[in-house]
Amino acid sequence: MDKLTGNRLLWMALLLLVTLCSSLLLSHGMFMDGVIYAVIGKQVAFDPQASWWNLTLSPQWDTEFREHPPLAMWLLAICYKILGDHDYVEKLYSLGTGIVTALLLVRCWKMTITSKAPHTAGWPVLFWVTIPTIGWAYNNNILENTMGIFTLLSVIAQIRFAQTSRWWHIFLAAIWLLLAFLCKGPFALFPLATLMVYWLCVTNISFGKAFKASVLQLLVWTGLFVLLLQYPPAHDFFLGYWNKQVVESFEKEVTVTNRFQIVINLAIELLPAIGICLIVAAVRRFRSLQENSFRNYAYKYGFFFLLVALSASLPIMISKKQSTFYAMGSMPFFAMSLACFFLPMLQELSVQLAKPMRKVLLMLIILLAGTSLTLMVTGAGKARRDTAMVTDIIATCQQVPRGSTIAVCSHVNEQYNIRAYMLRYGSLHMTNHEPAQKQFYFSDGCGELDSIFTKKAPLPEPSYQLSIKP
Repeated sequence: MDKLTGNRLLWMALLLLVTLCSSLLLSHGMFMDGVIYAVIGKQVAFDPQASWWNLTLSPQWDTEFREHPPLAMWLLAICYKILGDHDYVEKLYSLGTGIVTALLLVRCWKMTITSKAPHTAGWPVLFWVTIPTIGWAYNNNILENTMGIFTLLSVIAQIRFAQTSRWWHIFLAAIWLLLAFLCKGPFALFPLATLMVYWLCVTNISFGKAFKASVLQLLVWTGLFVLLLQYPPAHDFFLGYWNKQVVESFEKEVTVTNRFQIVINLAIELLPAIGICLIVAAVRRFRSLQENSFRNYAYKYGFFFLLVALSASLPIMISKKQSTFYAMGSMPFFAMSLACFFLPMLQELSVQLAKPMRKVLLMLIILLAGTSLTLMVTGAGKARRDTAMVTDIIATCQQVPRGSTIAVCSHVNEQYNIRAYMLRYGSLHMTNHEPAQKQFYFSDGCGELDSIFTKKAPLPEPSYQLSIKP
């Protein structure tokens, strides 16, 4: 593929990612977990009582948040410190992690494939962006977004070691692996298998060297983590995390009945990218193009990336607590694997159709850029998720002094998404303890305290009511 066509393909893929996020980028509403992480990041940034290892949402919620390691929320807190307490900081951060991941995917591709097939990095990025969960994830501020950056960096460092035999790359890989673990826990440890898989598939490293480097990486990672645990707040945090999150996910929490559900979900997620490849294969067959000489080279890396992807996704089957986005770390490698297997055909087709392809890609770039701007402008300030709830909560936050504690009915008090949104948009705390002592009352029309809070404040949606003590 020539340079101009390759650059346009890459830009088109990156703009597609931005377009998928643009309609929600400046709007309100988010997956509840993402809202919770945003609230914790904001607390770390602005609450003088919060600390790096004592993560909290509010005094009315759990005293400490130990469901996940803290690094992603620390990084988000730094963004709040730099950008201020604005409604869209977490979404900008989330999109930023997506762009960084795409650029690292390009880096990994260039280290392995570009020498034989220059200017083809746009293909794996395009396949990655077409995975449905990717657009959803980078709209919703999940921890896997940040984790994926560090796991990719760890794999890149290990590939670099295999190519150069410089041992400092192994120490760097262990550091990236620790940072990935500090984002998501055990799910982030799959890069430990990278060098053994590289030896098996690519073969330009000896078994002994790959094994020694893998063991060294594990020892360095273990040493760094044990050193971290010598700090008492970190030790207490991870002890609570292990008991609350890791053990319970194996023993109590069940979200699927079939352990193979994650495999089924991933197969469905890859269908759009596979569809593109099959169309290219059909066109290539019709045109009777010849195989490229680098097919075997591409296939070696195709199997390498495939096994790395499986090492990231198959361990999820150990637990019956599964969601497709848990496998986010595997998706860049599935995309690169698919691109490798179809690369000979993609390369031939792009050479044969270079001129019309350049024109089509330029038109798509212009179209996607215009669409992104339009979606951003039309979606700004609107509630795109939990519409009625978020609209009324934002209106409530505009009428109640920031940081106040408001009374709520018992039913609303049990809805954690309402609690999270209240904290995110107005730092409002909810309680149904001694409600008569509060000035404001938020309810879903249950009527529990209507005799005390008789003055109604206007809200745009009929789903909820805000009342004021006269």
